[in-house]
Amino acid sequence: MERYTVFDYKLAKTHCDDEQIYKGPEITAGLDKLFSDPDLCPCLEDQNGEGISTFRLKDYFLFNDVDGIGPFKEWFEKEALKVSDYFGHPDATGITYFRAWTNKIYKGCSGNVHDHDPSSHAMAVFYPLAPEGSADFGLVKDGWAHAKNHEIPEGNIAWQNIKEGDCLFHQTHAWHTVSEHESDDPRIVFVIEFVYS
Repeated sequence: MERYTVFDYKLAKTHCDDEQIYKGPEITAGLDKLFSDPDLCPCLEDQNGEGISTFRLKDYFLFNDVDGIGPFKEWFEKEALKVSDYFGHPDATGITYFRAWTNKIYKGCSGNVHDHDPSSHAMAVFYPLAPEGSADFGLVKDGWAHAKNHEIPEGNIAWQNIKEGDCLFHQTHAWHTVSEHESDDPRIVFVIEFVYS
């Protein structure tokens, strides 16, 4: 687990070495089924371009709605506890999920600058599908809500060069953004906000 800071934001990065946990046939089929739901949100507030998300559906909670996600949940909780001290909760023995959802974006889609709910102790973004040319995750210095990437001064975005199977933990108040997705194949992320218990 790599721990580091960017623009005074705390981050931790790890990688899932067992591809079956996030790309095995059961979880892949589960995600395909979930993303085929016609009620999924076609556009998030800070999304530019084509993508779908489970974020706005109150009945959808990532770990309840994706068949085959159990092994990933088990792996994720172990990784989250490894950095509990780093995020200020050294005595934690478990985590409680605040919110968890998944986004699928297509070629040409990007994100605007945003942060996350401060009620969570930390959050994570996991990349189960990130083909060559995928959109990247960027930390933003002196950011503001809904800013587009071209509005941010040069040098104020630090791109993280995320790969498929990576999990990036960070503080919820960290301003961040998403670059344009350049692959013909889609990109999927899990977004997880949690508190330590």
